[in-house]
Amino acid sequence: MPENVQNVQKRVTVFAKGCNSDAGKVVAIPGTLKEFLLAAKCKLGLPAAAAVYTKNGGLIDDV
Repeated sequence: MPENVQNVQKRVTVFAKGCNSDAGKVVAIPGTLKEFLLAAKCKLGLPAAAAVYTKNGGLIDDV
């Protein structure tokens, strides 16, 4: 694998529960799920974030 590909920061688009697809925000994936929840909470302006789910409803339990 080329060296420059290994150092790319992975990102995902997150949405608050029940929001439409226009309300998504891009969040970099940090090293832990706890850090990811904090980043998603801050980006979306939520009072709290307790869980992350896939678009099909599967629970994400590790990053």
